[in-house]
Amino acid sequence: MIYFSPGAVAISTRISRRRLFLLPIIVMLALSLLPFAGSAQAAASYQPSHTFAAVKKRAAMPANSWQKSTIRSKSQRNWYRVNLKTRGYLYALLGSLPADYNLRLYDAKGKQLNVSDRAGTKPESIGRMLDAGTYYLLVGSSKGHSKSNYELMARVVPRSATIGVLTQRLARTSNHAVGEIVNVSDSWLEVVQMDVSLYDSRGKLLKKYKKQSNHPWIPIAPGARVHYSAFVERAPYFERAASVKVVPHWQEQTVRTRVGLKVSGLKKTTTRVYGGGAWSDVDWSVKVTNTSSRTAHDVNVFLEGRDKRGVVVDIVDGIWQPNLAPGATKKFVVSHSGRRSTPVHYTVRAYETS
Repeated sequence: MIYFSPGAVAISTRISRRRLFLLPIIVMLALSLLPFAGSAQAAASYQPSHTFAAVKKRAAMPANSWQKSTIRSKSQRNWYRVNLKTRGYLYALLGSLPADYNLRLYDAKGKQLNVSDRAGTKPESIGRMLDAGTYYLLVGSSKGHSKSNYELMARVVPRSATIGVLTQRLARTSNHAVGEIVNVSDSWLEVVQMDVSLYDSRGKLLKKYKKQSNHPWIPIAPGARVHYSAFVERAPYFERAASVKVVPHWQEQTVRTRVGLKVSGLKKTTTRVYGGGAWSDVDWSVKVTNTSSRTAHDVNVFLEGRDKRGVVVDIVDGIWQPNLAPGATKKFVVSHSGRRSTPVHYTVRAYETS
């Protein structure tokens, strides 16, 4: 399933593409936008507890930093404590898996709230709005164990953030800042532009680009998270950048019924290798079904790439389909070009973008 300039105060602006003027500036809580997870925030020294009783006596795990540990037997359980001072969104990523592990979320009384248990060594993730209080993450084995480390990171976005930045990376093959955002407000919102700041390996600001266009413009329901992709010109700063920070600008959306889009049948159909075998073009075939009771307008399909931790590192524009009727299924083909050696896992996501 990440970033930096901790002294900066993030400011976001609601804007409307339908009007010629800007609405008032909204100051966002700075800590809610501090980058995490991808460029390499150093993992703090924290070891999990192995029973629920023991973890209840422990301090909370450090937020926004990757923790490394192992599961050396199938019966081993690794518990982590997370504290929320106010109502907010908890986002946990479990990646770099050497075996088939799972991730679970519990409340203070030990009641299970969520579980992520994908097959094999694919990264696991949990994202949920929670009230203030103490919560616990459990890493366990679904099948297998190893002396090699897994990695776990937990991020908390306070409700006051309105739009929270969960991950932020540079997509080297497409000149974009990419990642995930979450709507922690009670309103439907849409992020249409982003400020993008590039930093060198010492954390020095190289360049700040204001109001870069975000693609796609996805209406975000309260509590929902989506990816973003903001363009950054390559010369002369992009290649020198070691990390990136984004600040979203949003506008309110009309309340709507969320459309259900089911993705199925994903498979590679064609692979073309070139550049002496270093690069390849890959075509992906996928079916998208509208499972809701209303027509889905302007359906967009995207190829979403994640690294071994589960962090979004690449977004590939897909195909646009207008007016997908209730119950209807449409076949899409999405193409991707990139380095063959890049260890990225790709999936397809479908969004209604208007």
